[in-house]
Amino acid sequence: MYIREKGILIVAIDHGFCTIKTPHEVFDNGVTKLDTMPAFKENTIKYDNNYYKIGEGRLSMKDTKTSDDDYFILTLAAIAKEMEREGITYANKIVIAAGLPFGRYGAEKKDFANYLRRGFVLFHYNDKSYSGKISDVKLFPQCYAAVVNRLANMSPEQLIVDIGSKTIDVVHTKNHKPVETECFSIPEALIAATRQVENAIYNRMNKHITEEQIQKVMMAKNVICRRSILKSADNN
Repeated sequence: MYIREKGILIVAIDHGFCTIKTPHEVFDNGVTKLDTMPAFKENTIKYDNNYYKIGEGRLSMKDTKTSDDDYFILTLAAIAKEMEREGITYANKIVIAAGLPFGRYGAEKKDFANYLRRGFVLFHYNDKSYSGKISDVKLFPQCYAAVVNRLANMSPEQLIVDIGSKTIDVVHTKNHKPVETECFSIPEALIAATRQVENAIYNRMNKHITEEQIQKVMMAKNVICRRSILKSADNN
């Protein structure tokens, strides 16, 4: 959202372990640092005199998102996509709104906020220049952030479950408010389930099916693959 009269861009970002989501965009979270200028400008970030290809595949799993610059580079891509949608290339103030797993919120909040709050940034995305000051970072517990504006219209007691790539976040609400001692994160989710399906198919059929193919089966999309393998994947 861009508040034009104040020059403030608010960018909501879900820094997923498979995909990056904004209110208007979804793209793979792959980041590859390049040694030279790329041949193609698409999906390319230039920042601090370095080139990165983004959105091509998935990053390997990380213990924390602040261990290197990958998630910051993905944040720049998300900002560029939202700026492009708003028809701007500069913002006086950029506010990032992001989420953290409920079970890790307290432990990771400070480090992740400092990681994203980089002050003035100048970068290129798809060979187009973008700039602005990342001056504020708002962090919220995952799962709860997705429903907080709707709780008043829901039943007084709810068990809300957010199944992500790395974690399953569970929020228990009573009288429309979260009971923090009964909210938690489970550190295994879709990526772990996908690996189990891959292993099961290999053990049963001596065939390999990709993560992308398994995801398409989950979403009931067409997949180019032997029917027997697809049936086995669907059964898992």
